[in-house]
This record gives sequence, C-alpha cells and structure tokens, in this order.
Amino acid sequence: ARYAEQDAKFTWLLWKKYERVLQREGLMDLFEFEMEILDVLMRKEYDGAYVDRKAMEATRLSYESRKVAVVEDLHANHPIPPTFNFDSPKQKGVLLYEALGAPVLKKTKGGEASTDADTLELLVGKDLGEASEVAQGFLDYAEVSKTIGTYFVGMGAKLDGSGYLHPDFTQHVADTNRLSCREPNVHNIPKASDMRDMFVAPPGYAMIGADYDQIELRFIAVESQDQTMIEVFNSGEDVHRTTAALVLGKALSLVTDEERGTYGKMPNFLIGYGGTAYTLAQKAKIPEKEADKVLTAYFTRFSRLGPWKEEVYREAMSHVEYRDGKLVVPPYIETMMGYRRRLPDLLLNPAKAHNN
Repeated sequence: ARYAEQDAKFTWLLWKKYERVLQREGLMDLFEFEMEILDVLMRKEYDGAYVDRKAMEATRLSYESRKVAVVEDLHANHPIPPTFNFDSPKQKGVLLYEALGAPVLKKTKGGEASTDADTLELLVGKDLGEASEVAQGFLDYAEVSKTIGTYFVGMGAKLDGSGYLHPDFTQHVADTNRLSCREPNVHNIPKASDMRDMFVAPPGYAMIGADYDQIELRFIAVESQDQTMIEVFNSGEDVHRTTAALVLGKALSLVTDEERGTYGKMPNFLIGYGGTAYTLAQKAKIPEKEADKVLTAYFTRFSRLGPWKEEVYREAMSHVEYRDGKLVVPPYIETMMGYRRRLPDLLLNPAKAHNN
C-alpha cells in the first residue's frame, strides 16, 4: 500500500510540474492528442496480432533449408574446411584475408580485420573474384540466420497460448517521434510474402492492408513547394519512374526497372533522410562520381529542394541559445502539431549537417 501510494504521489507531482511547462509552451493540444493515441495503442497491445502457427513453422523450415543451401554452396565452390564455423568472425577473417588475399578495409577495436556486414558489402563491390563471392555468401548466411533468430525463434517464444503476439508500442522512443515497436518489433517484418503471410486475421475477422503511398515525399513536395515534384504527384504516374525519367532526360516509357530504382527511388528517399553521393553509390552499387552526377541532375530538376533544405537548416540553427557559455537550447525544428525535434548533432559538424 505504501509503495502504491508513493507511485501515485510522485506521478501526480510530476504531472503538476510538467502541466505548467506544457501550458507555457503551448503544447496542451499536442499532449491531449498523444493521450488519445495512447488509449488506442493500449487496446492494440492488449488485443495483439494473430499468427498462424502452421504457416510460421512452414516458413521457418523454408528458411532453414535456405541456410543449409548457402552453406553447401560455399563448401562446394570454395576452399572452406568441413569444420568451418560460419558464425565465427575470426575464422571468416582468416579465410577472407589470409587464404583468399582480400584487402583489409577495416579493423575491429581489438585490431582484428573486420568481417561485419558493411565491410563484407565493400568487399563484394570491389569485384575481387573468389573473395567477393565468399563475402557475398557470408552476407547471405548472416541474413538468413538473423531472420530465423528474430522472426521464428525470438518471435515464436513470445506467442501466447492462443497464438497472439502482444508487442509494446512506444510513442516517444524514436528520435523522429514516429511510432515504434518492441518486444517483439512487428514494424519491420520483411516484405517477403512468406513472412507476412504468417500474420492473419483471427476467425470471423478480415485483414485490411493500407499504405500512405509515399507520404514522406508528399510532405516534402508540399513543404518545399517544388512545382515539379507537385506536378509529378498530380500526374498520377509512378513517382519513382517519373523522377528517373526527369533525371535521365528520357521518355517515361523507356525507363527500365533498374533505372527506376537507381535514378528515381533511391534519390527520392535520400533527400528525406540526409543521404549523400557516397550513400547512393553504396546502395545502388555505382561509382561515387556517377552518384554525384545523379544527385546534381536530381536537384537541378527539382530546383526548390536545395533552397528549401537550406531554409530548414537555418531555421533549426536560429533557435540555438547559450547561457554562460553553456548550450541551453540546441537546434530544433517544430512540426505542424508543435512537436520539437531537437538536432544537437548539427553543432558537431555544421558543414556536413548543412550539406545534408
């Protein structure tokens, strides 16, 4: 009883303190909006998400088979000892760097040659013959192993007796203030149909799929008032294919699926998340000089995006306040609802942040 009383008392004291802050900052409407969402999320957590156990088991076996196939292929086509441990960074390093002569691009804190995913991707991109093929095999093995561990072992252990998952939805964990999820995270289920087919409507219900349809780009178009991007959306055509056509200066009907991704979809997403030519080069597997040309053409076609990003940067920096030599208010941007996204990293490397 004493413990419960203290819980209630200090929660109430905190509320009285922060209620005044919310009122002073004009955030009461945002607070009430978040509380309405909280009620919905609590009901979602309680109800849970229904999983077809048979489909989950069948999918798990499919991924186990893929894992075996990757291992067998590596053993059959490369000089890999029968006792090789594919989960051992040290053994992978010995094979790649000593046996196959791959260049050491990165080292761990302990001074060992790195075999993390980013390094393996770089080795694959360097076209090193057998070393690149083995690096790709290690990546494939790691990906399927992670999928099994996360979505079958980990998620399967969290199913209740009726086959439901009850994840924890969080409103204020992600820096961007987007809704996030944990224990387990059902927000990042792979798009592969066999993975998503595990989630079904319980008996007597139907499942509805909904998509915001490029909501980030639509916000960017409206906020920047870039007329070309607005026209792209108003045309009703595929936004990524149309973007690629504009960047390449070719007819929409002539844009290939590969060009749609490299010159349309990737640049479109990069501008919303601070990507650079280096990022585009890594994602699209093209030379950095070509990636730089792609982004130059992109910002030429969508001429308001560059100036708009400059304006947003200046707005964020205009809020900075120091008191007695100490930072008291970091750079921030305010959303339409009044939520403040604090961006202290802008002060660490202003030139780099400004370019992004």
